[in-house]
Amino acid sequence: MFEHDAEKRNMFLKGYSPASERNFRERERRDAYLSVALGEPTVEDSDRLKFDNYLLDTCRKRKDVSEDEPIVSVYAGKKYKLVALKVKPVYTELPDQYQIKREIKGDPLEGMPSLNPKPPEFLPTGRYSKERMQDFDKVHKGEFLWPEERKLVHHLMMEQNQAFAWDDSERGRFKTEFFPPVVMLTIEHKPWIYRNIPIPTGIYDEVCKIVQKKIEAGVYEPSNASYRSRWFTVAKKDGKSLRLVHSLEPLNAVTIAHSGVPPTTEELAAKFGGRACGGMFNLYVGYDERLLAEEL
Repeated sequence: MFEHDAEKRNMFLKGYSPASERNFRERERRDAYLSVALGEPTVEDSDRLKFDNYLLDTCRKRKDVSEDEPIVSVYAGKKYKLVALKVKPVYTELPDQYQIKREIKGDPLEGMPSLNPKPPEFLPTGRYSKERMQDFDKVHKGEFLWPEERKLVHHLMMEQNQAFAWDDSERGRFKTEFFPPVVMLTIEHKPWIYRNIPIPTGIYDEVCKIVQKKIEAGVYEPSNASYRSRWFTVAKKDGKSLRLVHSLEPLNAVTIAHSGVPPTTEELAAKFGGRACGGMFNLYVGYDERLLAEEL
């Protein structure tokens, strides 16, 4: 599929391949055309909903989808990030108000509980209940940790129980004293307002539950901002649960690019050479550990 740029030249947008034959079938051509046409902001929401229902009905008729498989895994599992639709940030001079200033206020380790080399017996503390302790032992029993080492881990989690989370209600974020709210570095632009694609009826209740969880966890909050971006859902790796995706291409188009680069993988890995053991640290909060600044 192509479109004309300002100089009337053809610009490639996206491509499709036939499902099983060398040539496209009529149904495949129609689906490809609709998937692109309904991405235009001028299309009415009612037409988008009709197309969503049409896709769901198509999924149900596919021979490679079992009756017990949820439709959401087929409909929401399609690829949503195309290279042709990638929007790059803007390279320009960074205004003075966006300059990063590192200000360490006080000692971040002050008041940090110390670990006892001879840890005491387990005592339910805060979030670290007896049930969660038993779940930990059940998962790690028989591994390389000795009983006394597991006892020390329990002692650590008892002392630092506020640093762990087992559900959305226990999620936290970094202290604003050390990690101030993130300011979006943007150039001068006009606010955008996009209509969202209607939520398919088959996953409506599940999407509402996800949004409500984010509201209760403090990730989402009411806003009267002048902007409105699109969002949609995709299936996670398990093929059943959903993930919310915010389409921020308009924001990316007016965002000032960061000139820094990530560390070289080889050099970073070399620093771990000769270590006795390695580990992995996973934040429950995902990418919600820092606040967004309310300023424009």
